[in-house]
Amino acid sequence: MHRIMLLSILVLAVAGCESDPHGVFASPDAITAPILGLKGGSVDHAVAYLGLPDSEIKLDAGSRVLVWNGEANPPAGPNNRAVSAAAYCRVKATVAGDNTVASVEIDANSAFYCPRGKR
Repeated sequence: MHRIMLLSILVLAVAGCESDPHGVFASPDAITAPILGLKGGSVDHAVAYLGLPDSEIKLDAGSRVLVWNGEANPPAGPNNRAVSAAAYCRVKATVAGDNTVASVEIDANSAFYCPRGKR
């Protein structure tokens, strides 16, 4: 009986991993796919999804690079230093002069720290 219950919980957890970027057990692809899908859309949609960027770099011809940083913020303590230094996600979006997102890059060692947007 305990094995059936454990297997049922495991199946439900894995099923939740597949598609919902807001789910507790979200898969890395479920988190990064909507971010990469911002390419070709308006910068307003990107900001609505990711929030205000942490920095902006102006380029020539009216284009710019917007940067969002996500980092681990564990409770203070000597055992959490390695996690804080290791876990990060940086999203860079190049925005053309017409306010269209020309490219999106994700530099992360853990997708779970990427901005997940609004529901």
